[in-house]
Amino acid sequence: MLTELLALLKKGRTYSTEEIAQLLHTGVPAVRAQLDYLERQGYVKRSPEQTGCGQRCSGCKGYGQDYVLPVMWELSE
Repeated sequence: MLTELLALLKKGRTYSTEEIAQLLHTGVPAVRAQLDYLERQGYVKRSPEQTGCGQRCSGCKGYGQDYVLPVMWELSE
């Protein structure tokens, strides 16, 4: 499962944890555990957290509010 998860991340597409779980035929807790493991091993890293986008486009539910974006993962270099 680790190699399949890394292959998904290499595609450069954005996936929700739920989507990854479906694609890998497993549960969300297993995906989270695998991502945590890959982070500890240095294969992936969390993207910096941001609060609010600072934009006033009214294109999302967080418009005009501070909100925490979901955790985003990227491959380490």
